[in-house]
Amino acid sequence: MIEKNKEIARRWLLEFWHGDYSLAHELHTPNYIRHADSPFPVNNPDAYVQYIKNTRKSFPDLTFKVEDVVAEGDKVVIRWSATMTHLGEMMGIPPSGKKIFGRGMDMLRFENGKIAETWNFPDEMGTCVQIGRFPEIK
Repeated sequence: MIEKNKEIARRWLLEFWHGDYSLAHELHTPNYIRHADSPFPVNNPDAYVQYIKNTRKSFPDLTFKVEDVVAEGDKVVIRWSATMTHLGEMMGIPPSGKKIFGRGMDMLRFENGKIAETWNFPDEMGTCVQIGRFPEIK
């Protein structure tokens, strides 16, 4: 089951997050919850699709690369890198047109072969510095 969960985690990042929204119910439980510091609650697969669509308004070319996948029991941690261009407003920040490189990781908890919960840990500070929200730290 661990290897299957790792493969689902890869599909979640590389297919679902890249726009294959038909996977929402296949990959997630009906009561899926995304735990993250976000004003947009995600508590079911359809809300997650809307969240991703909103994210892609700011970064329409968002592309992920899997760096590591580690699993134990019912949890999978996936470490990723991402490239994107800031082409839409993000949290009140106007589009900068800047190319961004980001890193982060997510922990996914599985129930019966589907993702029940995720915890998201992106490098938001790094993204904000790159789009000019904060001065670069030297």
